[in-house]
Amino acid sequence: MKTRQHGSSGTPGLPPAPAPPSRDANPWPMSEQREPAPQLHPRVRAAVENAASRRNQPVVKETPSAGVRKLSWLPYLMLVFVAATSIRLAIEAFEAGNIEAAVGPLVAILFAAFFVWRRWKRRR
Repeated sequence: MKTRQHGSSGTPGLPPAPAPPSRDANPWPMSEQREPAPQLHPRVRAAVENAASRRNQPVVKETPSAGVRKLSWLPYLMLVFVAATSIRLAIEAFEAGNIEAAVGPLVAILFAAFFVWRRWKRRR
């Protein structure tokens, strides 16, 4: 295999790039070049047409189960617990004069505030 000379442009040691494909090169066969579609059984064809006609009908979504509705408040309870604990830790750190120890709880409070703000914006 021939390699490029040291003074030539491009990456040394690699062969030149191949020519670009022609404009009319198409990797996908045209419809007249394909084989004809297999014949479907009349029952299968009717089922496909029936499914296609039902696609335009609205989809009825199922309501959430009772178990899901019972625990929908759990993330909010956890958020309140994290925020309350973070506030308590931040106050204790500030009272002790340790500002570096208050950074983590303050970040948690900012996260909780951002979460509440985003939920509030979505509902408006």
